[in-house]
Amino acid sequence: MIDANTGKEARANAAIAALWPLVDELADAGGNTGSPRDKAGSEDAFLSGLCFAARQDISRTPSLAKELPFVHVWLPLAEVAMGLLPQAAVAPTVIGQMVASLTERLCALGADALQQILHDRRGVGASVIAVLAPEKDPPAAKCEIYDRLIEELRQTHLAELLDRFPVLRRLIPFTIAVWIRNLRELLGRLEADRTAISQNFRIPEDATLSGIQFAVGDTHNGGRSVVLLEFSWRGRQTKLVYKPRNLALEAAFQDLLGDPRANIGLSPLPWLIIWCAEDYGYMEFVGGAPCDNEDVLQAFYRNAGRLAALLHVLGYTDGHHENLVARYSHLYVIDAETLLTPIEKPALRRPRPADSLGAAKTAWSLFDSTVARTELFPAWTSLLPACDAVDTSAFGIEPQEWPRQFPGWHSINTDNMARSVMIGGLVRTQSLPVTSNRKNPFFRYRKLFMAGFRAQCQSIIDNKPVWLGDDGLLQAFNGCKGRAVIRATRIYAALAQRQLTAEALRSEQSQADVLYPLERLFAPLADHQDVSRLCDSEKLQMRQQDIPVFTHTVSQTALNLPEGQRINDYFEASGLTACRERIEALSSEGIEREIETIDGLVSAKALRVAQKGDCCENSVQPITNPAVRPLSEIMHRSDGWIGFDLAPDGIRFCYQPLGMSLVSGTLGLAVYFAATGRPEACHVAESLAEPLLRLAETGTPAERLRWWRDLPIGLRGSGGQLVALASLHRLGLMTERIPHAMQQLVAVLNQALLEDRPWDVWSGYAGLLGPLLQVNSEAAHTHAEIVACRLADWASREAETAPFGFANGALGVLAALGQFAHVSGDANIRALVQSLLQRSTKAFWRVGPRAGSGWSCGIAGHIITCLCLRHDQEWRANADSAIQRGLIGLAFLPNQSANIHSGTAGVEMACTSSAQITGNLQCPSDSQKYCDPRHLGLFTGLAGIGFARIRNEQSNAARDLIISAGLLPATGH
Repeated sequence: MIDANTGKEARANAAIAALWPLVDELADAGGNTGSPRDKAGSEDAFLSGLCFAARQDISRTPSLAKELPFVHVWLPLAEVAMGLLPQAAVAPTVIGQMVASLTERLCALGADALQQILHDRRGVGASVIAVLAPEKDPPAAKCEIYDRLIEELRQTHLAELLDRFPVLRRLIPFTIAVWIRNLRELLGRLEADRTAISQNFRIPEDATLSGIQFAVGDTHNGGRSVVLLEFSWRGRQTKLVYKPRNLALEAAFQDLLGDPRANIGLSPLPWLIIWCAEDYGYMEFVGGAPCDNEDVLQAFYRNAGRLAALLHVLGYTDGHHENLVARYSHLYVIDAETLLTPIEKPALRRPRPADSLGAAKTAWSLFDSTVARTELFPAWTSLLPACDAVDTSAFGIEPQEWPRQFPGWHSINTDNMARSVMIGGLVRTQSLPVTSNRKNPFFRYRKLFMAGFRAQCQSIIDNKPVWLGDDGLLQAFNGCKGRAVIRATRIYAALAQRQLTAEALRSEQSQADVLYPLERLFAPLADHQDVSRLCDSEKLQMRQQDIPVFTHTVSQTALNLPEGQRINDYFEASGLTACRERIEALSSEGIEREIETIDGLVSAKALRVAQKGDCCENSVQPITNPAVRPLSEIMHRSDGWIGFDLAPDGIRFCYQPLGMSLVSGTLGLAVYFAATGRPEACHVAESLAEPLLRLAETGTPAERLRWWRDLPIGLRGSGGQLVALASLHRLGLMTERIPHAMQQLVAVLNQALLEDRPWDVWSGYAGLLGPLLQVNSEAAHTHAEIVACRLADWASREAETAPFGFANGALGVLAALGQFAHVSGDANIRALVQSLLQRSTKAFWRVGPRAGSGWSCGIAGHIITCLCLRHDQEWRANADSAIQRGLIGLAFLPNQSANIHSGTAGVEMACTSSAQITGNLQCPSDSQKYCDPRHLGLFTGLAGIGFARIRNEQSNAARDLIISAGLLPATGH
């Protein structure tokens, strides 16, 4: 028996030894370019050899730090693959960490494909039950089908997996070979560099490598990633960061921080030690540590302001929280590869969402030249799959990261395993100087931060020759290479996830289809060949499961491709030239503009659109001459219309050039300007509406489809923009162009774009129905029927449990369905509206004053709903009674906000519409309020406050259209 086991082990070792020559061949990216696959024979031989060596029993409970899907397939392969490493003196714990890391990558590679096979084995019924009714006690779940599948795959060398998903025949051996090659490379470099490591980082040459943590960040350049190394000697441990890329740029930056010339008149800032070779290097590790008292916290924000000033003038563009570490009174940059970012040509700048068509290109160009470009400061972005708004900036993130939703598994590695959405635990972020049980203190200490920012900028202004001279500070960067970000990493990451779906793994053509969107660059280049070369490079890197990365030499305008090629004159200005221009232009006035930008970014973080009667902003001031002051304030900010714009989630705000939104953007300003009737204001209104009209008239169908696809369909999105055009038409502007433009926009709308949308006025179907009824076309009528049917289906099932309110509640749905029933005569929807009207009125008044007075969630919105219904004789008496009761209620409810959405302007507009339509007396409203002048929007700020005070026939018609989301008919006047 012993001899049999010995022989078996010898055969396994022989099989592994035979695979050594194949590692470098398979890991060579140059030959891994797709069909026909010249390496097919080598791939099959390599994988077959690993599978043969791995055919031994494995425990049901692998000793890994976390549960991984189908780990019993991949762990044996990872373990035997370690035999392809040099037999160096590596601690067993390190080998275990290497095995665990490779196993995790292989599990991610094959999870979806193996889940498809398991799904087929257990049958449709069992698979449905596994998804809808997971086991309450997963460890007790059966494993019979799962175990049989694992055993078959091991005995047949993964035959079924590779036959059904041929792309894995390439990816599995490539992933393992790349992993082994990179480990050989790392271990070899460590052995060769021990003297340099000892001299620079005080780690003795005889220190033992006792820990290794992989995948600290994305993989690039053939599966390489940052690695955190741990060394032990004589009871001590020290960590060191290994980066497999050229670190000359980051080393020059750290040297600059320690150069007294960069801090003339100021105390020195700390720096990190970097030792760099040609295409890799090591960086001193710094761990996060919170400030332990108030003095240290104040010092931290002064120093952070100074560091932010340096990063700004040096063109840094990647200031998310994972790239900076707070340690006591100082902030450290641990990833500075985007320093000295070059200036893109206008045609190549990454596109904004369709909502930003209204913001002038010059406005974004100016804004992108401010500190906002560093991405250090608070800003909201959407996080999938839940589309939650998150702030990942170094200064804006919360001390504990949000409880993220991410794809995971329940009943993992059992017969009942299925995909599931998991909630991640809270993890302390390291870019903030406080413990996880405290709030982000940046807003409280922003004045100290700005003082530090101002002091560092002033030092640069006072010593420009020290920076710009022939032997100045910037000369140290000459010839360095930095990273050029061509697309947002999240775009690549989303495509990488799609590459590993079961459907995409069935063929190389399916892989190509997944990557096809990469061919749609931001805008056509003059040289199509350059576009093709860039896209080909992206595709090649993604075929290797890498996140594409490109570089640039900071003193040149060329884009460097990983294959040793380059695209000349890709950038408008080199990173070094742009940095020199920033320093040359730096002035006291410029500093104050940057301070204003910082204050806007920080202030926007705390703002919310009112929910359940809360107010939208805290800054409420007395207003004098209300019809004039908003106009002058808005025109004062007309240099790009930079202010508080709604974030992607429709609840929070960002400080930026305004998009084209009716609610908080330039189309809302256009409506207000047109309503004033002043010639110069009407001219501005036409220019603000022009981008949308141009899109409708001359844009391609694909561009108009993107407009629908990228925006919410309700009032804050495409529906609101249609309402804006209809309002401008009622105000007498561009009357010949607008009807046709609205028809053109609606003509490309298709049923697929109406799938799985929200139901409310603010973001969903109820906010689109009114605008569709304003468009005189067959397509608009067809889509209105579809939207109405979906709203009716929702209302019949969920209206009773839905929140109240016009913007975000059931009242808006009731108004939309009522208007559609009146126009179409649909008997079923009419009956539904009658039932909803009786129930909703009684239910609303049970809430009473708690509903508040506002348009979005309160009594004013209830009045608007009733005004939308009263034109029908059957509903008029009920509606008039509710309106009268609402007007009485408004007289006794205070309102702390000033805007249309949730404040006095919305109440006043509802009362005015009611008085004109029903003949009731207008209720008194406290309109003598004002808001932060950075709130420019129609529903959220100054434009709405001014618009509510304008009285004439045309503005009254436009007001009713806007306040009702397009649902109040023109015949109501």
